[in-house]
Formats: sequence, structure tokens, C-alpha cells
Amino acid sequence: MIHVEDKPRGLEGIRVLTLDVPKRRNAMSVAMAKELASQISSAAASSDVRVLVLTGEGSAAFCSGLDLNELPSMDFAKAEQIADSFANFFLAIHHLQKPFLVAVNGSAVGAGLGLVLTADMAILSADAYLGTPEIRHGIVPVLILQAMYERLPFKVANRLLLVGEKLNAQEALSLNVVNEVVAPDEVLKRTLDLAAQIARYSETALSKIKNVRRSLMSAEAEQSIAHMKHELKDILI
Repeated sequence: MIHVEDKPRGLEGIRVLTLDVPKRRNAMSVAMAKELASQISSAAASSDVRVLVLTGEGSAAFCSGLDLNELPSMDFAKAEQIADSFANFFLAIHHLQKPFLVAVNGSAVGAGLGLVLTADMAILSADAYLGTPEIRHGIVPVLILQAMYERLPFKVANRLLLVGEKLNAQEALSLNVVNEVVAPDEVLKRTLDLAAQIARYSETALSKIKNVRRSLMSAEAEQSIAHMKHELKDILI
């Protein structure tokens, strides 16, 4: 479900994780969420990885959020699995001391939008869009609410959450949700170019930047994720 590549294009210090379920628009199942948390933790512990890049397979979607195939079998145990697995990969990102870049090759909705918002840098395909369509399915994307309200203007966040509308690539750029918008076939290349530049810098300095940022928001973020995890369980069941 997640393809791992070290040293793409021969670039030292870079690991690329690719969400690899294009037939499901790279939807996030419990199994994929667990694997993503594990892969992020593995990258964090590896001395060979200085920059972590995440992308999606195909051109249609970066990540389409929760895999709706998980919903028909919903009971308390399943709700707990979903809440725990999703919370764990967001916590893994929060604790990651290495730069985390996303190459957003297609639509990013729900948890996919959460990945864009929590990444250190994001490069977006010109034909991609961002959104939270969960309201149309009677679901609340609770685990990304804090990130949305912190990183988006209040009324823009509500437009996505309450109406289920989308942000196109240029809107996302104008709101500073992403760093750059590039042609679809340039997304990963441009992200790797940035990753290679970052990987040349002092590992100590990069880690310090991440640690200071984390310390400024650590308690609040961890408490929020823990609280939202319990809220998600209640909503799902």
C-alpha cells in the first residue's frame, strides 16, 4: 500500500513514500494509516534519511481521505481502530524531527488535506484541489479541524467544512496553504529538487528548527489530537 524509495534520482538523504492504491484514489484505510505511521517512525529513526517526501500514485489523487469501504462494517472496535490509526500517523508527523514535504499529485481531501496542512512544505499540481467533503457523508473530519482553523482563514475553513466546497490550486496558493503550484508532471520533480537542497544543509540546524516549532505547539497539538480521537470514535459509531 505504501511504496518506499530511498535515494530517488540518486539523491542522498531523501526517502520517498508513495501512497499506492490508485484504484481507490489512494484512500486511507486502517491498514494504510498504520503503515504510514510505521514508515514515518522508521524514517525518523534512520540515519540515512534527512528529508522525508510523501506523494500519491497516479495523477487523480494524492489522498482521498478515509476509505469509505471501512464504514459498512462499523462498530465500536472498528471506530476505535480508525481513530487510533489516524491519530497515530498525525502524531508521528508532529514528532518527526526531519523536514517533511508533500508532493500533491492530485486531489487531497479529508485526511489528505490534513497531510498537506501538517507538512513543512507542499508542492501542488495545477489541476489538483483540496477539500473536506465529509459533511456530505455525515462525517466530521475532527482530526484535522485544529490544523484547518490554524492554517486557513476562519471563513474559508468553514466554507470547506460546512458546505463541502473545494479549493482549486490557485486558491490554495493564494491562501499560502501550499508553497508552489506546478504542472502535473513537474510535482514530484520540483519537490525532490527542494528536498535535495534542504538535505545539503546542517542536519543539526534542521532538527533544531523542527524541535523549536514542535515545542511551541507540542502540548496543545497532542492534547488536541487526543481529544479529537475520542470525538472521532463517538461520531463514527
